[in-house]
Amino acid sequence: MSGILNLNRLQLLSNLSKQFNNLKVLNFSPIAQKQQQQLLSTTSSSGNRKERKRFYKQVSISEAFSNTRPKHYEINLDKRKLKTPGGNLFSVDNEMLGQMISFEWQSQKEYIKQYTMHLTSLVNTCIDNPGKLNKEILMSSLNDYLQTDTILYFDSNSIAKLDYLQETKWRPLVDWFNEKFPDLKLSIKKEIDDEVNFDFGKTEQFRPDMNSFTKYLDKNFDLNTLIAFNYITECLKSTILTVALLERKIQSVEEACNLAVLEQQHQYDQWGKVEWYHDINEAELRSRVSAAVLFIYLSNSSKYLVKKNLSYANQH
Repeated sequence: MSGILNLNRLQLLSNLSKQFNNLKVLNFSPIAQKQQQQLLSTTSSSGNRKERKRFYKQVSISEAFSNTRPKHYEINLDKRKLKTPGGNLFSVDNEMLGQMISFEWQSQKEYIKQYTMHLTSLVNTCIDNPGKLNKEILMSSLNDYLQTDTILYFDSNSIAKLDYLQETKWRPLVDWFNEKFPDLKLSIKKEIDDEVNFDFGKTEQFRPDMNSFTKYLDKNFDLNTLIAFNYITECLKSTILTVALLERKIQSVEEACNLAVLEQQHQYDQWGKVEWYHDINEAELRSRVSAAVLFIYLSNSSKYLVKKNLSYANQH
């Protein structure tokens, strides 16, 4: 019987993997993938980055059960169970996610470069929750973020080429977002002194049903996936790009990251760039966003991999 269960589980993981390939979550060209690996491997431990010598030989994943929690998966370093920085047992609910995290640990060489282990870091944050976050705090913060979203602010003094890029790349996404959440009525701002309403969507006591966007967040995300959603938003400096990426309006992480740095890329094209520095930053941005997207997809597989699109609570 266990053999049948293992076969079914392997088949499920295989199907999930194929669906991820179709979604182009990590849609980098072979050259971009190789360059990313090389750049991240050359990043040293200088500055604030800490490295610890690898102390384990083997990494494994094991199923576990408890009275308070259904089946979950733990990471083992040799015979020791992995724990979070807060001293909590490290575990995840999805087997593929556990396998990916175990690969992060197995891929470490002589030294453990924790700053390259984005899935591990994200799960640590979710388990320890050092900021004492809850859904209401995160939904309110993401709602506020919309008012300073990167792609709402066009450069009024830009030359024709940048203006064209913003109009053709950013504006369609803003229009799409407004169609999806019509009560928000987000507007593009081209002047530095355009009014910004920081009380946008707020009430004295935050309620998750106050607009269609917070309904969407409340229905489709639990606390852990909201933490990952917020992480993507901070990386891209855009809630709109985050939703578009998760909803597959944007087809790949690479495309989303390029849109997030559209103005910078235009400046690089005009004036050049310090290649090693900017390339490392771009590679790390792709890695961080990719990890968070994978975390959300795997944590919400019934919503993201079965349904074509997410829904949001627009029923009164």
